[in-house]
Amino acid sequence: MYAFANLMVKARAGEVMLNHTIFGEYEHQRLDVRGNNDGQGMKLDSILAAFMENNALSEFESELLGLIKEIEDEKEGNSLFLQTFNSFKQDTSCVYAVTKDTELKRITIAFRGSVVEKDWIQNLQAFMHDMKTPALVSKKLEPKYQEHISVHEGFYDYLFDNDDVIEEKGQRQRIDEILDDVRDVVEEGYTIHVAGHSLGGALATILGFHLAGSEGLPKPISLVTFESPMVASKGFKAAFHQMEQDGLIRYLRITNNEDCVPTLPPVSLRFKGLFKHVGVHLDLFSDEFIMDYAYPTNTWGQMWRNSIFKPVLKCVEYHSMKLFFDRLKMHRKTFQTKTFEDLYEITAEKSKATTKRTEL
Repeated sequence: MYAFANLMVKARAGEVMLNHTIFGEYEHQRLDVRGNNDGQGMKLDSILAAFMENNALSEFESELLGLIKEIEDEKEGNSLFLQTFNSFKQDTSCVYAVTKDTELKRITIAFRGSVVEKDWIQNLQAFMHDMKTPALVSKKLEPKYQEHISVHEGFYDYLFDNDDVIEEKGQRQRIDEILDDVRDVVEEGYTIHVAGHSLGGALATILGFHLAGSEGLPKPISLVTFESPMVASKGFKAAFHQMEQDGLIRYLRITNNEDCVPTLPPVSLRFKGLFKHVGVHLDLFSDEFIMDYAYPTNTWGQMWRNSIFKPVLKCVEYHSMKLFFDRLKMHRKTFQTKTFEDLYEITAEKSKATTKRTEL
C-alpha cells in the first residue's frame, strides 16, 4: 500500500516512467483494472515488475512482497489480482485498494496508514460522531443504541462525510466508491476481508462494521488490523459484539505490545465518552504473544496492556510494520493453520481463566 502509492506519486511527478499503459491512464484518476485479464484484474506479477523496474522498494518492502509471491507460488497458479487502487487526491482522501484471490475466493479491501498532512488532521479529530446503527442488529441492542452509536469523528469523516472529495461535480464519497468496487467483483462463494495499518486499521474497523451490517454481502466479514488506534464508544462495542454473536463479523486486531498508538485516543475531546477496542486481540512481544477477547469486560491485564503507559519516545520504532512483520513470522506456522473461528473459540476458553503469555 505505502510503496504503491509512493510509486504513483513519483509517476505523476515525472520522476519515474511506468511502462504499463494502464499506469499512464492512472496519472489523472484512480487505478481501475477490473476489466483486465477477462475481468479478473491486474496480476500480482505486473505490479511486482513495475516496482522492480523502478527500484521502488525498500529492503523491508521487498521482503514482504517476496513472502506474498512465495505464498502465491505455492498455489496452483497466480490467483492474486488487483481490482482498484485509489491514492488519487490523497491530500484530501484516504488511500485504499481492492484485491481478488481467485483460488481462495476472497475479496480484500486494504487501507493505508497516515502519510500526508490530511491523515494526521483526521487522527486528531477525536470527537464523538453519531453513526447509524446497522439495521441487522439495532433491535437487539439497548434502546439508547438502536438508532445511533458513536465513533471517532475524524475516521468517520474519511469514509462517510468527506465533503472535500465531492467538491467537483460527479465525484462521490469514498464509502460509495468502495461499496461499488466490492459489489462489482464479489461472486458466489467469495468472502470479504478488510485490512489496514494504523489509521488504515481504524478505517478498516469502521468499514468492516458497516459491511457486516449491510444487506446483500456475504457474511461473516473478516477483519484484520495492525496497530489500529481506538475507534469508537461503548455503544459501538456492544453493536460489534452482537454482530460477532450473530456470525456477521470476525475481527483479529494485531499490535506490538510496546506501541502506544493502539492506546490512543483514550477519551474523546470534550469528554463525551471513552474510546473502546473490539475483537480478538493478538498482542506481540519480542518472543511470545498474548491473545484475548475483551468482552464483555476487560481483565486488569487487558486494561494495563491497553493503557497509555508505553515507551512514547520509541513510538516510531514500535509502530513500524517491519517490527510486527518480524514478530509474526516467528509464529507463522502456528497461525497459518488457524481460522477466525478457531481464534474465537480459543479466546472464549481463555476468558474463563487468567490470561497468560502463551504459545497456542
